[in-house]
Amino acid sequence: MSDFFSLSTRSRYAGSLRAAYEKADAWPADAKEVDVAMSERLYEAVIAGHDIKWEAATGFTITPAAPKPLADIKADALRTVDGLADHMRRELLGDSLRSIEYDLTAAEARAYMTAGYTGEVPPTVQSWADAAGLSPRDATDSILARADRWRRVVYDIRHTRLRAKEAVRDAADRNVVETVVGQLKTDLKILADQYADG
Repeated sequence: MSDFFSLSTRSRYAGSLRAAYEKADAWPADAKEVDVAMSERLYEAVIAGHDIKWEAATGFTITPAAPKPLADIKADALRTVDGLADHMRRELLGDSLRSIEYDLTAAEARAYMTAGYTGEVPPTVQSWADAAGLSPRDATDSILARADRWRRVVYDIRHTRLRAKEAVRDAADRNVVETVVGQLKTDLKILADQYADG
């Protein structure tokens, strides 16, 4: 059985399911019958964003969409690069409020270490010592080791993000832009694996 295509919904419909669509009042009034080959062409045209028109004399005609300007492609890619890096940073370090907690904890631990691990134990250090069953000194060293890891995560993600953005800006065509974004995804995955258990 043939397929049908609707311009109003830019969708194709299996003729074998027409009764079910009509029962659900979901069959478009402008659905036109097409053969399997045209159905596939129309489907691909929709995915590609091409212009599709219908005329009784000629049936469906497909006009390729104008290529997106490289400047727009780059702008989209730059937003994607920032978004991917931000997502990875949140995955590894948590949200911004938790980052404030991390910064406070690291600052208090560093001050306690600088004081020779003497005097009153800072609240953030004491809470970790109590939770992990550590001495204040061991808790401090543990906090500072983790803080060093956080800094390396931030540095590495920043370096990877900025390198990708410059490569996007320098790209000569769409294919290069897509390659850069694909490489960024790979690089961020490597960083995620590297720091996941660090």
